[in-house]
Amino acid sequence: MARLTNEDKESILAEFHTGIYSNNELAKRWNTSHTTVNKIVKDLKPKNSSIVSSQIANRTELAEQSFKEVSAVETAVKEKTKHLEYINNLTLKNLSVMAKKINEDTTIAEHKMISEAVDKSAITLKVAERHAPKMEVKQELNQADVKVIAVEYS
Repeated sequence: MARLTNEDKESILAEFHTGIYSNNELAKRWNTSHTTVNKIVKDLKPKNSSIVSSQIANRTELAEQSFKEVSAVETAVKEKTKHLEYINNLTLKNLSVMAKKINEDTTIAEHKMISEAVDKSAITLKVAERHAPKMEVKQELNQADVKVIAVEYS
């Protein structure tokens, strides 16, 4: 039996997390001992077994559909997933920008504008009805300083 590389170990972990292989099956698949596999997966539980089960159920159900219906479902899933990933990435960038600007002299209005842009993107891409709760910011001007009096979520 050859020594496992780190990449091999990552692959064993990935296959383990599907929940469909026993440690002995993984050992056979990777031409290693079950003791080695046991050490790699020690104290872990398969974290993706429910995803695998639902994918199997979905594909089984789709097997009864026509080719065109299956293609339409796959296209819809790809599109929706792409949009969700886009909004998630945009949201993370937004949060990063906000975190950096908090230490600078950024106004509440600028933060609200960024948040609303992400919210509108989510609605436009039909990812969510509302990405973020609608905010009403009440401000009080005090000698060129802006104080936030209240933030109301609806």
